[in-house]
Parts: sequence; structure tokens; C-alpha cells
Amino acid sequence: MRLVERDYTILKEIYRWRVCLGRHIQELVGFTSRSACEQRLRKLIEMGYIKRQHVLYGVAAHYLLNHKGRVLINVSRKLVKIRPEQIFHDITVLDAVLFFIRSKGLKPEDFTSEKEMQSQNGFGDRIRRPDFLIHDGDKTICVEVELSPKSRTRTEKILTDNYLSYYRQLWIVPSMKHKVAVMLSKYLDRYPNMEIMELKEINSNILCEEALNATDNFHSVNYISHISTLESSAEIQPTERCR
Repeated sequence: MRLVERDYTILKEIYRWRVCLGRHIQELVGFTSRSACEQRLRKLIEMGYIKRQHVLYGVAAHYLLNHKGRVLINVSRKLVKIRPEQIFHDITVLDAVLFFIRSKGLKPEDFTSEKEMQSQNGFGDRIRRPDFLIHDGDKTICVEVELSPKSRTRTEKILTDNYLSYYRQLWIVPSMKHKVAVMLSKYLDRYPNMEIMELKEINSNILCEEALNATDNFHSVNYISHISTLESSAEIQPTERCR
């Protein structure tokens, strides 16, 4: 099979977001149909550029770059190891990207991933970065996906760094009743560029889209179920169903 420009785009998107689900690749790369996207992904797997890996039951398989794919696009040869405890965070980050593409009319090139931020300063750079950036003209918005609480000291440092570095900082939390949101809400007056967003806004958008495909809808529902158990001590509101 001869590689085309879209194949290189697939590899680059998987690299910059570390791992992707099929729905993420379809939208980031611009496939108009799920079947066309899946067919191309199967070809790239057969050629050894990417691999498809299941991590947890009920969660759709992830696509990762193989060594051959990394060599082709001339990036770090270090392979990604999926951490099960991080999987729901990584999915939520990309679901948030899709949400902003759909709801705000943004394009994939309007985003900078955490990996891209790190690579800009060299991979020896250990400075903590937001999950991704949104570029809106001359304004840069940082997005933090916060599914479990951090210490107060660490949270305050992140809030201060984001306040000094970005036009706005958007924090995505499981719900406004969750302990993460309760703690963050105490800082709203201190950091006027700060905004808190409930995860259900993203989940309802994703579920409505995935309802068109029964298999992926099953995976989405199970993913939401896993998210709801991340913090057993905090109440997470159920995702609204499509009407």
C-alpha cells in the first residue's frame, strides 16, 4: 500500500496525543465516515506503523505508534507505555479537544498538546505543562483535566503559573459537587482568568455523536461508568442522555 498525506497526519496526531481512540483519529484527521477511518487504520497496522491495544474491559482499544511509525515521521523512538490508572484522563483530554472542535468551530491545528509543549523546550524539560492549549487569535487558553484532587500547595502553584502565563485557564472537573471543584471554587476570586467546566458537558456531546454507532456508544457508556468511580467519596452526576 502506498502511503498518502493522510497517513502521515494519522501518525502525527497519534504521536502528539500519545494514544488515540478511533473516534479521535476520525475527527482530528478529517475522515467523513467511520468505516473509511477504520479501513485506513487497519492498513497502517498491517504495515507495522501503528498498533491497536486494549487496556481495560469496556474501554475502546487505543492506537499507538510502533517503532516503524516513529522512524517514518522522525520523532523520538521511545515507545509509549499505557498506564491503566491514566487511561481515563487521557481519553477525557482528547474528548475535550473534540468537544471544542465541534462546539467552537476550531481546527486540530488550533491546539497544542502537552507533548508538543515539552518538545518545544527539549524533552529534558521537566516543567509541568497543562493538558493542552487552545489558540484563539492572539489569545492562548490552557486546559486542565482534573479528575482527582491534588494537594492544596500543588494546586495553588499550578493556578498561579497558569494565571501568569495564559489569557484564560479552564479546569474540567467531574461535577461541581466533586471535591476537586469544591476546592477549585475557593480560588475563583483570586484568579479572575479561571473557569470551571463540568465533565458532563463534554460527555453528553460525545455520547450524542457516538449514539450513531452502537459499538462505540457501548464503549463510551462504559468509559463514563469508569469515570464515575474514580473518586468514590465524591458524587458524580450522571451524564445526560441524548434526546
